[in-house]
Amino acid sequence: MFEYIDITKYGNTNKKHADLIINCPHGANSGFTLDLFPDLISVLEVNEKDFKKYLYIEQDIGSHELSHLIAKNIVSVTKNKKRVDVIDVKLHRGIIDANRLKDRAIRYIYDFNKYPVLFNEMNNVYCELYKSLLSYFEENIGNGYYIDIHTMAPCNPLSTDIDPDTQLEISPNTILEYCFSYTKDKGRRRAIDLMVGLKESNEILADESIKNNISRYLAKYGFKYDYNEPYSLVPYIMSYVYTKKYKGIDIDIPKDYLSNESGESFKLDNITISETKLKKLAESLCKGILKVI
Repeated sequence: MFEYIDITKYGNTNKKHADLIINCPHGANSGFTLDLFPDLISVLEVNEKDFKKYLYIEQDIGSHELSHLIAKNIVSVTKNKKRVDVIDVKLHRGIIDANRLKDRAIRYIYDFNKYPVLFNEMNNVYCELYKSLLSYFEENIGNGYYIDIHTMAPCNPLSTDIDPDTQLEISPNTILEYCFSYTKDKGRRRAIDLMVGLKESNEILADESIKNNISRYLAKYGFKYDYNEPYSLVPYIMSYVYTKKYKGIDIDIPKDYLSNESGESFKLDNITISETKLKKLAESLCKGILKVI
């Protein structure tokens, strides 16, 4: 049943339910997904090199490492008394997005009408993934908490700053333009995004206690953060489903908060993870989480 996710359990695995589930939906590289769909490259309107660049930019670089380090820290501090599970989705989010509901999950990178067989194959894979995720949460979270870990480009595309309605959607013939909007056309600087509800509403969907404690420790460690900026818990994403049902929060981190490169030397298509930055951020999140679990 869990063909498309990897589960790692840390700490006291004899406990029936996890104290914390860390969900990492976008950390996978492209290898597994391209092996699943070997015909995909041949139906694209861009060459393989440019497509691989798109996949690299879309991957949440550092989210896998951060998720597992948070889990290890919690278990270490609590001397194995807590159980922390990490879910790693194996599918690449630039092809099938595990954090979107069905109608939006298959990324529009090829013509669905021209290649209906491939589209149906991807849809079937997504449906199995969706069932796996919901089943794992239902069976293992009990009264525990969850966090979703993401990483993102450090800046908005400039066009989005000028007019929020101009955010570029991916399509078969705009893949290069999409990449350019994040790598060159840089707009407003982003901070850590704590996704706690809908931008259009004052309703807080995230758990108040975990929200407040994570916010407090991010500030203590000198990290800047926003609420629902640039992303919020829109109803077509899985994070919205989780947050409505379980106690938790979604966290999206600028990739240069975790990279060796910064400023002008930072390149979205060529990132190396800084162990020092990774450790500092994991420690701050761990302390906030430990106040509630």
